[in-house]
Amino acid sequence: MKKFYITLLLFIITTYNFADAQQIKSKLGFDLRLPKNYFHLDTNRSTDQIIKEYKGEALDINYISKLLSSSAKNTSFEVFLHRELNPNGNSINFNVIPNSGSVISDYLKTPKKELCSALRSQIIAIYGGKEKRQLYCDFKSNLSDNVNTSLKIAHDGRLPNQHLIQYQFKIKNDLITATLGCFKNNCNLMEGDLLKIIRSINY
Repeated sequence: MKKFYITLLLFIITTYNFADAQQIKSKLGFDLRLPKNYFHLDTNRSTDQIIKEYKGEALDINYISKLLSSSAKNTSFEVFLHRELNPNGNSINFNVIPNSGSVISDYLKTPKKELCSALRSQIIAIYGGKEKRQLYCDFKSNLSDNVNTSLKIAHDGRLPNQHLIQYQFKIKNDLITATLGCFKNNCNLMEGDLLKIIRSINY
């Protein structure tokens, strides 16, 4: 069985003018443009400072503290949160595995049914064996100027009515996984935001 990569940050799991996006220098080695209705879970800031960025419904402060602590410990993860959508269920994160971009070529050489089944099995294993539907699994072309081919997968998330959407792609020789956790009624909005962030990456 070939080795496939599923990367998750375990605690995760309004329209805007993109011209007003913030320029963010990621700890992962690239810059990106972040829409104004998102904020960066900057591990150099305190929980109180992070909470001031959030304008939505009542927030679980303990969850934010754990998320911040987890992000600080995992230097290969970068987390972004929507200012008005509860982060416990709605979040974006990026993960980079250096010198592993060849994984995308391996994916392309693998029969799609075998690949998708293997990835679904890994998602189920991550969630402790709990059954999860695979909602989508296929390749996308021309995701951005830097990305010719990407793999998109979508599964049931860890919470009821939540989806987990991932894009995996190669930039230079690194494997990047962009993960979106979203409640179903927010997924179209947030996936559109995620794609614009991906297209803004300057590596």
